[in-house]
Amino acid sequence: MPPAVSQVSHSQDSIQNISRRISNGDAVHDTKWTQTFPASVGDEVNSHRFIVRAVFLAFSSILRYRKILPEDCFRTNYITESVKVKSLDYKNGLGGRVAAKIRGASEAIKAGYLDEFSLVIYLDEENDDDAAEVFTWKMFYDDGIPYAELSSGNVGGTSLQRLASLKFEGSQKVCHQFVLMIRSIVLMCAKILKPLPEKAMASFRIKYRDHTPGDYKADGFLDHPTYFNVPEGIQSATVGNLRPGFHGSILTCCSLFMEDGFAAESQLKKAIDSYAETNGFGVNDTSYQSFTATNEISGMDTPPLIEKPRTAEEDEPMETESMGSHPSKRSKKSSEPPAKTQQPKRATRARTQTAKIEKKAKISPKKNQRHYGRVSSVQVASP
Repeated sequence: MPPAVSQVSHSQDSIQNISRRISNGDAVHDTKWTQTFPASVGDEVNSHRFIVRAVFLAFSSILRYRKILPEDCFRTNYITESVKVKSLDYKNGLGGRVAAKIRGASEAIKAGYLDEFSLVIYLDEENDDDAAEVFTWKMFYDDGIPYAELSSGNVGGTSLQRLASLKFEGSQKVCHQFVLMIRSIVLMCAKILKPLPEKAMASFRIKYRDHTPGDYKADGFLDHPTYFNVPEGIQSATVGNLRPGFHGSILTCCSLFMEDGFAAESQLKKAIDSYAETNGFGVNDTSYQSFTATNEISGMDTPPLIEKPRTAEEDEPMETESMGSHPSKRSKKSSEPPAKTQQPKRATRARTQTAKIEKKAKISPKKNQRHYGRVSSVQVASP
């Protein structure tokens, strides 16, 4: 477990480390990379620019490989000379509207207010708080604002504590981390997770940091008193992590369509370590790391009984350049009436992340009430 260090001391240490690297000409010398990201991500401005663009590309890949949006919502982008990805296309009507929502979350990162940004997939429109699958981007900031979690003395070590223990080690390493994260997203979405049911719906959710002003609202998001609920025994796994100069992030996935979290992380580690070694990334420096803590969602529990996912064609093998195959369109619903089947029991809710709804008279003016934001549906991209 990383030591419970104070936010200020960690920030000062990072600034000294960053200053040394900038003075030594720290930069990525890949022309495709520099068309999308800053060559150096050590200073605060470029660290932010990198993170918001990484968020955009990561969630574009998730939306595509989980087949939440149609293929025409995406366009091709290169992130290095040999690696290309599909990102949301601003020129496409639906793609552009969804991209605007991610941009709203990015502005919250720039303001230092975003704690978590999540893509929540649910199966019942009437119960959209009951998540069947969630991809969560957890943020860490070297901004001097204390995190209570970093001094909690938790024995298991939370994901934030583990992320805070990492240090910026150069822009080239960050480049490698992001390439590996994209590889992990493709593997997780196309190979490890079972296909989503036809009726699956999705929305973006934001959890704000504790110091966020009560009247702050990310562009395109509506305030909401709750975040989301996950059922007992849901499986979870770390997808990847990034550590530019002044920020840190972890991308995790919890899903009813993941058979075993430990097996998923083992499969990711084997694939990513092999890819890193083959491409000369240096396995010791950029190898896959798990941030799943024992006190958070367990990857070892048995998932509850769930609806059988829809049948889908096998995805083609992933290619180094294309980062994966083009996903096929979802099959149309059969015109024949469905056979009667016994409905599975609803899983017991064990982890409910909610904001307390208190009367104004009881809220201390010195402490902001934690609040959340959401977009009602990614498919229609409207609040």
